[in-house]
Amino acid sequence: MLAVGLIVGLVLAAMPPEFRDSAGLQEALLRSQVVGSGEARPWQTSAVAFVFKFVLTLLAYGAGVPGGLFAPALLLGSALGDVFAFAAIALPQTSVWPQAWAIEIVSPATYALSGMGAFLQR
Repeated sequence: MLAVGLIVGLVLAAMPPEFRDSAGLQEALLRSQVVGSGEARPWQTSAVAFVFKFVLTLLAYGAGVPGGLFAPALLLGSALGDVFAFAAIALPQTSVWPQAWAIEIVSPATYALSGMGAFLQR
């Protein structure tokens, strides 16, 4: 448990401040903004959040560190849903996408919320 705590602490210390607070990061994913700045963030932030949270959750759960899986599952789902929202917005703007399949995204937060629900299924 000590080694996992050290690894998680070092990884989180190297990450930007918005990655250090899971509740703040989840809120930022739902708002599609960088925490504290109000500016739009790129899709890579969501992808990095998903990958790091996934790996750190596997390490912690595998080592038997108490902390649960409910909150990490919500964050993983919202990050993956956010990446899908960015893809759904970007794909229709490419020349490869057929115009007949036009998609209008009303709110990217809908994708993040859908991803949260999907990760809570068995």
